[in-house]
Amino acid sequence: MKVDRHFRDPHDTDMSDRAKRISRHLARSIARNITHFRRQQKMSQAELAYEADVSISTLGRLESGQADPRMSTLESVAASLRVPLSELVSRDWMAGKTADGAE
Repeated sequence: MKVDRHFRDPHDTDMSDRAKRISRHLARSIARNITHFRRQQKMSQAELAYEADVSISTLGRLESGQADPRMSTLESVAASLRVPLSELVSRDWMAGKTADGAE
């Protein structure tokens, strides 16, 4: 079976260093965005966790960049914050940059 080099198994532990750096950067960007929009809405972590139907510890890991969230979790958080999912993942609102680092 031929494996397409452009699509990796998400459970593949042999990720390249570059892929790991991109993943960490994206997680930090999402974390800052969730925190930014939550504070903008004057919501506590407990309130957002309740609205998004996730545990407070999960939300805490998301906001610290330590979680590898499922798409459904991000969709639920975005809906609870009343922002499009693309706003959470495409731009780092705290740093004023897009997720790929461009201004």
